[in-house]
This record gives sequence, structure tokens and C-alpha cells, in this order.
Amino acid sequence: GGGDDAAMRPFHSANVTNLHTHGLHVSPEGTADNIFRVAAPGDHIDYEYTISADHSTGVAWYHPHVHGSSALQLAGGMAGAIVIEDDAADAAVAGGVGGVRDVLLVLQQVAFFADEEDDGDVVALEELAAGRIDQRLQRHALTQRTAYVTVNGQYEPRLAVRKNEVVRLRFVNAGASLFVWPSPPAGCTFRVIAMDGYYLDAPTRAVPRVVLPSGARADVLMACGDVPSG
Repeated sequence: GGGDDAAMRPFHSANVTNLHTHGLHVSPEGTADNIFRVAAPGDHIDYEYTISADHSTGVAWYHPHVHGSSALQLAGGMAGAIVIEDDAADAAVAGGVGGVRDVLLVLQQVAFFADEEDDGDVVALEELAAGRIDQRLQRHALTQRTAYVTVNGQYEPRLAVRKNEVVRLRFVNAGASLFVWPSPPAGCTFRVIAMDGYYLDAPTRAVPRVVLPSGARADVLMACGDVPSG
């Protein structure tokens, strides 16, 4: 106990990386989901995942997992989604999602800048890597000065939805220290059908928002009726 957290967990290994998955029931050894394998600059490593025939369907995701730089690399956008397609039973439980349009939405947080000279709101890279920015980052988490949220790598993209169309939004919160609560636009409703890759027994009632801490996933049926123009 005691001592300075930053001294105990120094930032290091920025240019060494690997992959780790969330939501896959696979081996953590060998060439599978093994966090102890790393790739240095100029190296490459291959991953082999054996997905069983009875593996649950749904959305999983992956990110770097090198101790000392995983938060830095994740905050720089190194993450992605893995989708295991629905079978007939899952589609039926989810209310017939086989007939709706799927939209995958990977939310990421660009959360580091070059220095702290501005007015103290900018997060230093070393602080981010040491995990000592919780209060400061949360205070400014959704402002453009300290961090901004991207969706599939784009800032404030738009999604066109037809009147009375039902769309399945497949959210993945891949932010390094990001807490978000998406809500439906005016004229639309949200019903949750899956959380963290697992289907619920039935869609929920219409909800005003979906709470997504870092690493969470949610499948949401969005139905839009009279949508205001603009």
C-alpha cells in the first residue's frame, strides 16, 4: 500500500500491441485470446479463434491489452466489433429481427492531446495511460475540448430512417473511459433486445435511454413514426 499510483503504474510500451476480445467464449491460451502475446514494431502475430457451433450469437468486441499502454491505444481508436450472426431462434426471440436493417455503431472516445498548456482542461497523454484522469475526464467527457465521441470513426454522423421503419441499432461502447446513454430522437422509440451479446427473453417496453458504461454492448430496436424534418 501507499506510494504514488503514477510511479507504480508508469506509462510504457506505446508501440507494442496485441488483441483481447470481450464476449467470445474461446481459449485464453496459445494463438487464441492470449493477452501475453505481443507484436513489436515490424512484427505481426496471427490469432486463431475456435467458435463452437452452439456459441451464443450477438455482438462482441476487441481492443489492445498490453499493460502500460492499453488505455492509450484504446483512446486512440484501436478497437472494433465482432458480430456472430443470429440463428432462427435468436431472431424469433428478438421479435423477428431478421427482417429489419442492422446498423452497427462503435462508439469511441478520442481523449488525449499534446499538452496541458491551454486552461487545464486538456488531458496529458501520460495521465491517460496511468489511469489517473477519471474525475477530470468525466467532468469534460463529452466536450470537444478534452474529448470527443466518434461513431464508426466519424464525428456526429447522420442515419437516415424511413417513416415506420424499424432499425436494429447495435451499440458498442469502445471508449477508454466513456459513459454514454443514447436516447431516441424525437418521433422514435427504443426497445432493448440484447445486452452485452445476450438476448433478453423479449424486447423491453419503450425506454427513454440506454445506459452504456465502457465496454458495454446493446442491441436496440428503434422504430420511427412521425419524425420532424431537419
